[in-house]
Amino acid sequence: MKQVLIGALMLTSMAFAQKREGQQPMNAEVRVEKMTERMSTELQLSDDQKKQVKELLAKQAEARKAEMEERRAKMREKMEERKAFKAEMDKILTPEQKEKWEAIKKENREKMQEKRGEMQQKREKKKEGKQK
Repeated sequence: MKQVLIGALMLTSMAFAQKREGQQPMNAEVRVEKMTERMSTELQLSDDQKKQVKELLAKQAEARKAEMEERRAKMREKMEERKAFKAEMDKILTPEQKEKWEAIKKENREKMQEKRGEMQQKREKKKEGKQK
């Protein structure tokens, strides 16, 4: 029973989490309420189960919110570190060296994108081979 509930919870979570065109994203409370109601209807949950599911979904939503805030803070921190690094590098390098350094960085980014594309193609071919 728990496995069925967890599976339904995951599927329902994914369905509701997807943004629909032309609609504003739902806040966590509304999303929890809608998911609870949908699961209650589809799984014929008892009042006790409904309460437990709602609490679990709310807990999950809070955890996601905290994780997202943490990721955003880390991203801002990394951006600031990159800015500081670039500012220090700009103080050290001559204008010609800066130009060459930027060209090298651009070339490295392009090579990395090529490798990512090649790796993606390999994964897709491998996936197609498994499906046959």
